[in-house]
Amino acid sequence: MKMVILGAGASYDSIYEIFDAEKESIWRPPLANELFEPRENFRKIFEKYEGLKLLYSSINAIDDIEEFFQTSWDFAIDNNATELLNSLINVQFALQELMFNISSNYANVGLSNYDVLINEAYKYSTKTKEDVLFVTFNYDLFMEFSIRKLYPANFRYLHISDYIKHPLKLIKLHGSCNWFRKFKEGFPPDINKIPHHNELFRSNSTFQQIEDNLDKEIIVAGLPQYPDNNKTVYCFPQLLIPFKSKDSFVLPSSHREYLEECISKVNSILIIGWKGNEEVFLNLLKNNLSNNSLEIESINCGNTNIEQHMKQYLPNANFYHFQEGFQISKYNSRSNPYGGNGFYSILDGSFSAYCLRTTKKMQASFFML
Repeated sequence: MKMVILGAGASYDSIYEIFDAEKESIWRPPLANELFEPRENFRKIFEKYEGLKLLYSSINAIDDIEEFFQTSWDFAIDNNATELLNSLINVQFALQELMFNISSNYANVGLSNYDVLINEAYKYSTKTKEDVLFVTFNYDLFMEFSIRKLYPANFRYLHISDYIKHPLKLIKLHGSCNWFRKFKEGFPPDINKIPHHNELFRSNSTFQQIEDNLDKEIIVAGLPQYPDNNKTVYCFPQLLIPFKSKDSFVLPSSHREYLEECISKVNSILIIGWKGNEEVFLNLLKNNLSNNSLEIESINCGNTNIEQHMKQYLPNANFYHFQEGFQISKYNSRSNPYGGNGFYSILDGSFSAYCLRTTKKMQASFFML
């Protein structure tokens, strides 16, 4: 079974040719340390969230956002710092809105590497009759958009079960900007008076109180509140704040069960834009694949550090690091059709370079038949 692991670098470099340069620069998916950078369109979203306002200056003053959230969370739990805890919970709502807006606005700014990847995976799966497993740590919806182009009837109105219903399986280990759990009716008490993310922040509810007032089931929705039978349903975003330790998953139980059931079948892995820091996932790989002979291909802009790190968990893995680049003629470029006969270069070892080289048969594809 083939598995593709996608990190933030995959979405950051998800467009190989740009149609709308201004929109692309404004809405380009951020890497972890760029999540809260003061882009004007980002700030307009963040200003709605009272709890995030308290932390915003501190977040932008530090170098390691994951370390900041980890130490803040540990302090809040160890010292019963309810106000800080509620600020961190408010951040989840802000991240949900940010990533949903990025997904919506960035989807059509150019030609998609995700579309290329899904097309190759589909042909491989159809020919071999094998499922392909996609595992992503990203909150965005670019994979869903690409899969929807393949299965338009089934992915138009997405249900949580659709993620693992088709031969191309999508597992989102850190949650998704369109995943929610419903609040039980009447919690928090003044939920109807102001946006419920801020009412939740003001209520100083403990984490356990919030958890006790949420449905178990994860649902797919576009917004954290929506009308249903003449009343408003209020929801809690299901995504994991970027912690340093990343010692938990946020996903439906059925998705986790499927992952644990099929992971031992994996014999080759493609890594795109992933640093390999997720300890729980690495241990899952170790427990199921450490004795297997694995072929692992890494697309990380030439960075080979992941091999040494992953070898601690998968000692028998054989690594190949994609490091080639690609040149596109400016004259033929859709983004600049009258630019002359020169060339511009795609970054060596990038997702874009990989998709262009494999599509043009200059490079063996991970899904080569």
